[in-house]
Amino acid sequence: MKFVGYKSPELYRPAKPVTPEDLAMHLETTIPQMKELLLETNAAGITAPAIGLDLALFVTRFGKSNVVVNPSYDRVAIRPENFISRVESSLLRPGFSIYVRRPENIIANWKDETGKKYQEFLKGDELRVFAHLCDSLNGIQLWPATTSQT
Repeated sequence: MKFVGYKSPELYRPAKPVTPEDLAMHLETTIPQMKELLLETNAAGITAPAIGLDLALFVTRFGKSNVVVNPSYDRVAIRPENFISRVESSLLRPGFSIYVRRPENIIANWKDETGKKYQEFLKGDELRVFAHLCDSLNGIQLWPATTSQT
């Protein structure tokens, strides 16, 4: 299993919502391979589109569930002073990093690989990783789609 290039078109469009059939097809091979890749790369998380799979799913080191299916989040902060800028980066583009403003708190929603629903108040690094990976699943990358390779 390997990563797609950061210019791959599938990274710049929203991933397809995961169905129970999708989970059944990928539960025994793809998801364990994604978890293994997560450990090998020491990443905070890996999305399915990052390995060429058009599904709204990621694996992560954080949280109650390390397999996150069809995630979404709502911002709790609405005032500018409730947002924090911190450096974020991506395994898909080594050496590239950028400051990203995120709210101090979010309410995260997702299912795990068994279909169990979660809703959790997140802050700090856990929030940043969850929001970053959700953005990626929605086709929002840290760099513009027209970036030239360096």
